[in-house]
Amino acid sequence: MNQNYYQQTKSLESMLGDRIEFGRTNASLIVDVAPSVVKNYKKRQEDEEQKRTEKDRISSSSSIDNAIQANNQQKPTTSLTDCFKYFTKKEILSNEDLWFCTTCKELKRASKKIDLWLLPKVLIVQLKRFNYTRYFRDKIDLMINCPLTDLDLSEFVINPAEKSKAKYDLIAVTNHMSGLGGGHYTAHAKNIHDQKWHTFDDSNVVEINENSVISKAAYVLIYQQKE
Repeated sequence: MNQNYYQQTKSLESMLGDRIEFGRTNASLIVDVAPSVVKNYKKRQEDEEQKRTEKDRISSSSSIDNAIQANNQQKPTTSLTDCFKYFTKKEILSNEDLWFCTTCKELKRASKKIDLWLLPKVLIVQLKRFNYTRYFRDKIDLMINCPLTDLDLSEFVINPAEKSKAKYDLIAVTNHMSGLGGGHYTAHAKNIHDQKWHTFDDSNVVEINENSVISKAAYVLIYQQKE
């Protein structure tokens, strides 16, 4: 402590009951803290900061997980059967596609519909994964639930002789990864001998679980007619 230009050095404990005249110009108090106390204080501050950082990280991670979960819940899913229903439903043509009726001799709004008559032994289904308009283009990542076995198309077949041949089993899938700017293709295929699924990614071939065969990256599906 400096007071009236006279320097005195006292321990803090001995001055607890003293009155210090800080109002004077040259009065000051210097407290010398032991290095061990400073070290413990800094360590306590670092521990508190680490706890706050970890708490913020957990809170942020939880918020992200909740957002992802909510986003996934908002995204609809559909089945391959629903796709066939949409593909074969009746469509009313617009006024720009009027049809000339030979009976009434007038242009009429007509309808068109697609039905299945003959079924192939190998059915190749290409899902629409790319959307192009005048203003933008985008990748469609809608999850399509596709059956690995017993895909039944009998309700879409109008030829009675073909209804008994309308069940298919999946044997291969082509996947499109990433977006439109630069994608990557992989494939899943079922071994005819051991009935196990494998994935093909460039020169890598590994066995995969059948639960991983169908994903939102599925682009082309290859089905084989059941005997």
